Amino acid sequence: MSSISPQDFPRAPDHLDSLWLARVLQPFFPDLGSVYGLRWERIGTGQMGHNVRIWLEYGTARPLPGPRSLVGKFPSLDPASRATGLGLRSYEIETNFYRQVASRIPLPVPRCFFAGFDSSTGDFLILLEDFPNAEPGDQLVPCTIQQARSALDALAAIHAATWNQTSLGGLEWLNRRTPEELARMSAFIHAAAPVFLERYGDQLAARHVRVLEEFLPLVPKWMELPRGPFAIAHGDFRPDNLLFLHNRAAHYRTLVVDWQTVSWGPPLADVAYFIGGAFEPEQRRRYEGDLLQFYCRRLRRRGVRDLSFLRCVEDHTLFAFAGIIMAVGAAVLVERTARGDQMFLTMFARHAQHVLDLRAFTLFEPKRLARLREDRGGP
Repeated sequence: MSSISPQDFPRAPDHLDSLWLARVLQPFFPDLGSVYGLRWERIGTGQMGHNVRIWLEYGTARPLPGPRSLVGKFPSLDPASRATGLGLRSYEIETNFYRQVASRIPLPVPRCFFAGFDSSTGDFLILLEDFPNAEPGDQLVPCTIQQARSALDALAAIHAATWNQTSLGGLEWLNRRTPEELARMSAFIHAAAPVFLERYGDQLAARHVRVLEEFLPLVPKWMELPRGPFAIAHGDFRPDNLLFLHNRAAHYRTLVVDWQTVSWGPPLADVAYFIGGAFEPEQRRRYEGDLLQFYCRRLRRRGVRDLSFLRCVEDHTLFAFAGIIMAVGAAVLVERTARGDQMFLTMFARHAQHVLDLRAFTLFEPKRLARLREDRGGP
């Protein structure tokens, strides 16, 4: 991470400066010298941020003394999406993730050269290693089984590296699970659901609408269930936030990006969210059991010994509802686009069907609910 002050940064792509970039990169590339010029172009489909690829020019030096390109993340240009990012602390959270977690614990994420956030204005900038030849995931295109295994391998690495680390659980910006926050989230989902149904209801299957309607009264109970064990939980682990590498020499074949929803949370929530949303239902039913076993084996290979496969299955079922929460909540918060509409419809349908296929509502039967609480040490 650069030693430059986290408040000293350009506030928009047009404000990027060759001298400032050279100062940022010098500690990582001692032979850098000068950056003679730059140009940028917008990339990605993110709705909470304005992401750009920055091309650097070094004159005639060969080999290149620094990276050919970088990825820069700025706040969204849409006022509503930017306000959402600030209200949810998304920009602050992602900046802190790169400064306080990814800089200290080896994780399958792009190298971060700078991460800065100005709480007085809401501006932020994150400069990341660029992988222009990587294959970005696409929420609208089902994953292949090879991509899914690669993604879950990366996810197991993240979870195992941070498993029950109390120092991480003590970070206020990461561990946001307070009674007040749970009540706020529950109220928000209840307010968002009618908006979501008004906007998309005529495009949803009736059985999927019933899943949402039946889940809404259970949201407070679901949110208050004890959640341990804990690890770094991405919170939005889906194809759009993954980069698939085709370099066989790479330590990881998948890199994980977009850490604006990261929290100190239940690891299986990421797993259920990914498996439930990355496939069409027929594919998911075919792969689900094998992928869950694969993830659990990868955890054990990395030293996690206190999670049985039975508990994996149970938590996977419990957190199938997380996809419903994300699809409904995000759809009404961010700038509306044609791709966004298609994405949220796809996500909601896949996650609702996941809930039905797993018979997840049976977890709320009184005896099962009491056992869930007892097993997790909760009231």
